[in-house]
Amino acid sequence: MPSTPRDVEPFHYTLHNEYPNPNEHTDPAMRSVTAPLPPMYQPPRATWSQRVSYGWSNFSRALVRKINQLLNLAMLVLILLLCARFLLTFFGVTDSLFAQWTFLLSWPLALPFEQIAPNIVYGAYHIDVSTLVAIAVYFVVRWLISAFLRLLVS
Repeated sequence: MPSTPRDVEPFHYTLHNEYPNPNEHTDPAMRSVTAPLPPMYQPPRATWSQRVSYGWSNFSRALVRKINQLLNLAMLVLILLLCARFLLTFFGVTDSLFAQWTFLLSWPLALPFEQIAPNIVYGAYHIDVSTLVAIAVYFVVRWLISAFLRLLVS
């Protein structure tokens, strides 16, 4: 029996295992109150195949999330380029270097939709309908790809 409080050995939790073993006492200071869990209340241990299946599903979900993030980034760049093209055409700005650079970068994106509808002239403004159609089609394609990837991992 220790004679002074200094002789009492303090209890230290182990940091490498944050969850206690259910077969041990949960609090060593109160052994009579916190008894181990009976075996019928312990959760069953997962088999090796269940753990592999769980790990594979987590990996595939993370992979699909990353692919969706990359598609969102690509879609953002694509839409910004097409919107810049539309606005530059709308206001008739075609002579500046920035406008030429924007038209050069967005030309492959707008090319499949180039002759869908003629430009609408409203006063001094030119409404490029084919660029608006391209923006709408790219949004729909992005939504379909995202829905397919969600369906793939669900």
